[in-house]
Amino acid sequence: MTKTLHVYPSKRVWTVKRVGQRAETFGTKQEAVASAVRSVKKAKAAQVVVHGKDGRILQSRTYRMQKIQEPPKKGHLAHRKIAAAVGRVVLDRIDPSGLTRGRTPEK
Repeated sequence: MTKTLHVYPSKRVWTVKRVGQRAETFGTKQEAVASAVRSVKKAKAAQVVVHGKDGRILQSRTYRMQKIQEPPKKGHLAHRKIAAAVGRVVLDRIDPSGLTRGRTPEK
């Protein structure tokens, strides 16, 4: 089974999270990415997805997986909007409460 680790900023730390697992926090982005890479290198097939503060995907690395074909190019602005929307959806799935990203819970 493919394993995906998401690395994203939350408050003043960087978080490494796999869906359904406990999150680990690190002081720097570099430490968080290094930990995620070490973890996925042990798996049969895995990927690391690094998100920015706005949820956009900044970087994606795959290990022992087929390279995913890039979609046809659209306008520069459309690409940024789509990337931001996908990033928000992914972060909401791995942290539905949004508390680690500084959001206040909805009532």
